[in-house]
Amino acid sequence: MVVAGFTTSTIGYLAYIVICFMTVGLGYLVLRWFPRWRVNLIGRPTPLKDCTWAVVEVSFEHNRKWSTSPAKNKQNQWGEFTVHNITSEEYGHPMSSVFNRPSKEQLNGHRYDNDADLKELRFLDYRYLRFLFHPGQDKFTLNNDWWDSQWTDVKAMKQGLDSEERDPRDQVFGQNVIEIKQKSIPELLLDEVRNR
Repeated sequence: MVVAGFTTSTIGYLAYIVICFMTVGLGYLVLRWFPRWRVNLIGRPTPLKDCTWAVVEVSFEHNRKWSTSPAKNKQNQWGEFTVHNITSEEYGHPMSSVFNRPSKEQLNGHRYDNDADLKELRFLDYRYLRFLFHPGQDKFTLNNDWWDSQWTDVKAMKQGLDSEERDPRDQVFGQNVIEIKQKSIPELLLDEVRNR
């Protein structure tokens, strides 16, 4: 999986609108069916720390030596190429409240000296997973292995979280609800025509 960051080019976006209107919607359909063309037209490559939207591309071929089936050698048989908005929110809490600490620092259970505040929380929701931007690594990562240093015994965990701890966790992990994102009927029809 490759993630590339982009911002919208004003000139490219105006050209996109002109193409859509001049072709009476045919340009919109073609650029929807071929998203690489649309990205090349309206997008300007930008570092991940500054991008406003990102392209996620799952490679068509993935060499898995252990697989004998040609279908299993492909990570995604459709060569998926999708565009996602980057959500950016003010955060202002220590980086260890989002990402794991270095292994030697996990043992002491207190905030360590190099734990800088994360001023802005940037994330990308992809297939019901939240990828958070790690400024030190300059990439979007999962934080599914994160754990709180105060999780030392069951009695402490039974007390739950107070509002000071709950709000930042809500911001990082999202609500604990299942929401299935559905495409609208026109989007389904447009995408079905492309896949035929």
